[in-house]
Amino acid sequence: NHIPYTWKHWIAFMKTEKKLLGYHSHWFHDWDKLILFIFFPFLGEKIINNFHRQIQSHHPTYYEDDILFGKCPAKVDWVEAVIDWECARITKPDKPLNARQTLEKYYPQYKEFVEPILKELDL
Repeated sequence: NHIPYTWKHWIAFMKTEKKLLGYHSHWFHDWDKLILFIFFPFLGEKIINNFHRQIQSHHPTYYEDDILFGKCPAKVDWVEAVIDWECARITKPDKPLNARQTLEKYYPQYKEFVEPILKELDL
């Protein structure tokens, strides 16, 4: 179930990236999750998702032992994060918000980093 979900999200991400940037630069967005779900499904969704959030620069936060940690904002790939937030609603019914709504609801502490990108991408 997670493989088609992740694959559809990757396709939506690529289309959204092309639309917003005019080109592709994050070819392997979420491929680590896809590989883990294919070859290591016994790890389970929670472990795979937490590992992904921890190692991928487009996630500003991650969980460790059910404790939420924030990454250094200067090390976050905010462009990839914004594209991820913007396209999530296309294929993920559990994530219906656009990029701006996601910022305001879940990540308001990062407004100074994300607002310029939203403006640049006309979101």
